[in-house]
Amino acid sequence: MMDDSQPMNSAPQGALIRDPDSGAYSRELFAPRLAEEAARATRELSALTLCLLEVRAEGGLSGDQVREVLALVRQTLRVSDVIFRFSDAEFLLMLPATIKSDGQMTCERLLQNLRGQLPAEVSLHVGLATHPEDLLDHEKLLDLLYARKDAAVQAGPDTCVSTGS
Repeated sequence: MMDDSQPMNSAPQGALIRDPDSGAYSRELFAPRLAEEAARATRELSALTLCLLEVRAEGGLSGDQVREVLALVRQTLRVSDVIFRFSDAEFLLMLPATIKSDGQMTCERLLQNLRGQLPAEVSLHVGLATHPEDLLDHEKLLDLLYARKDAAVQAGPDTCVSTGS
C-alpha cells in the first residue's frame, strides 16, 4: 500500500504533487487517489474513511503554523494515511482500511492533540465520512464531507461531525 511518504503515480499532467508550504499532497491528486482507495476498499471488503479538517485562525495561518499543524497531524496518523491540502485552511485526511468508529476515534485524538499545542484563537472543525458505510458512490463522498464539516463549524470549535447530510 502506498503511504504518505511515497510518490503518487497518478498525478495529472503538470499537477503540483506537494503543497510547498505544508508538504501535504496537492488537491489535484485527491480524485485519482480516492478512486484507487475506494476500489481497494470494495475489493477487500474494507472501508475508507475521509476526514476534512479545517483549521481557522484570525488572519489565516502563517507558513510556520501550517507546518506545525501538519507535523501534529502526521504524529497522530498512521504511515499508510494520506494528507491532502485542500485550501489555505483545509486538509483532507485519507484513512485507508479504517471503519467509521476507528476514524471517529482518530479524529477525536487529532483534535485533542492539536488543541493541546495550538493557540486558543485557532478553531478546529472536522467532517468525517466513510466508504461504503455512508455512501457507496465514492464520487459523492466529498459533498457529504463538506456538509459535515460545515455542520461542525455550526456546532462550534473543536468539533467532529460524522453523521447527517
